[in-house]
Amino acid sequence: MPTFQIRHVTTYRYRAQVGFGEHRMMFRPRPSADQRLRAFTIDIRPRPTEITWCEDVAGNHVGFARFAGRAEELRFEAALEVDQDEVLPWEMPAPEGPIATPITYSVGEQPDLAPFLARPAATGGEEVETWAASILADARGDALAFLSALAARAQR
Repeated sequence: MPTFQIRHVTTYRYRAQVGFGEHRMMFRPRPSADQRLRAFTIDIRPRPTEITWCEDVAGNHVGFARFAGRAEELRFEAALEVDQDEVLPWEMPAPEGPIATPITYSVGEQPDLAPFLARPAATGGEEVETWAASILADARGDALAFLSALAARAQR
């Protein structure tokens, strides 16, 4: 299980001293079955008068920092240590038989996927569509074969 150490620094500098409003912070990764937060620290300069944390509807950890006084610089430094399981493709359960294209999604999945399935207005992307269609033809309607071929060609 690999462990990742992440250091994130954001610094705001101003020509003169300014007062700070409430700042929202999203430095912590969302927990998941294959990822765990081992350690998290945050250093904020100048020190906030109050820091609160909540979880939004998507499970993200959101911090709120409130300040008093004025300063010419505001600096956030977050340090994280995250464990992540290695999931190898051949360890994932394979579906039984081919998955036909186009893929149809359940009514419950559609609201979450709608932004990704919507086609943008004409953008001159016919070349990309032709390229993807040629890969789909080679995959003979099998979604997993299509995605594997798409990933392989994208790396070229």
